[in-house]
Amino acid sequence: MQARPDKTALLAAIAQFLVTEVRPSLEDPALRFRVLIAAHLAGGIAREFASEDDLDTEQLLGLQALLGETPDLPGRGDARREAILAAQQQLVARIRAGEMDFDLVSAHLQRVLAGTLAVSNPSFDLNPIIE
Repeated sequence: MQARPDKTALLAAIAQFLVTEVRPSLEDPALRFRVLIAAHLAGGIAREFASEDDLDTEQLLGLQALLGETPDLPGRGDARREAILAAQQQLVARIRAGEMDFDLVSAHLQRVLAGTLAVSNPSFDLNPIIE
């Protein structure tokens, strides 16, 4: 039995093919642009698949630390995203109650944003955000 490439590798290959093979052969500028957009979308989705679990883990551990909870990582995927949502709701309630330190919350949000931007736009300059 032959091992199939995973969805991340397939999407990255599609993006590469669109940029290097298809786009240069097109004469219509509008179509060239749409192919470039499609390639960027496929590449972005590939990066999301590759980093999704790590980003979810980092975000959940950060939220649990902010909330003073013992680190606890439920399974992956939907279970982890549900735990993130529950922790976010708890954080919002504590912020509204005036129980959270703004600097700690801000630092957490900056880390989450930096991780998200690193996936969606790897060439984005994160230095002003992470300082």
